[in-house]
Amino acid sequence: MKTATARLVINDLGSDIPIGGLTPAEALVLGAMHMPNVKDYPLREIEEGPEIKRSAMDEVKRLRAKYGKTRINELFPGKMPSLPKDFDEARAAVVDNPDDAGSAGPGVLFGSPKEAEALEKSGSQPIRASDD
Repeated sequence: MKTATARLVINDLGSDIPIGGLTPAEALVLGAMHMPNVKDYPLREIEEGPEIKRSAMDEVKRLRAKYGKTRINELFPGKMPSLPKDFDEARAAVVDNPDDAGSAGPGVLFGSPKEAEALEKSGSQPIRASDD
């Protein structure tokens, strides 16, 4: 499982804090938690780090202990939930209903609009909640 460092935007003023040892599944958790306050995906400057050995079940247990069983079970349902193994998989995870995730509407789910523009210029395609 990959890890990363990132900046977590915590409010609509753009205040942020550094996050280390971030896993792809945790990135999705933090996105769901902070999108209502930020109105955009709250993780910026994501820089991938080393790979760690952790099973999906160990990661679910860690996330439940850190963020609460109910929240994690809602995001990753089932006895053997499927978690993204790397940040490419996490980027591909699209929120089905942006309003339920707290987003003000369609937008880039992984990184800022500026980062999405840079991706598009480089030939990559950012994942968006909607093309509308």
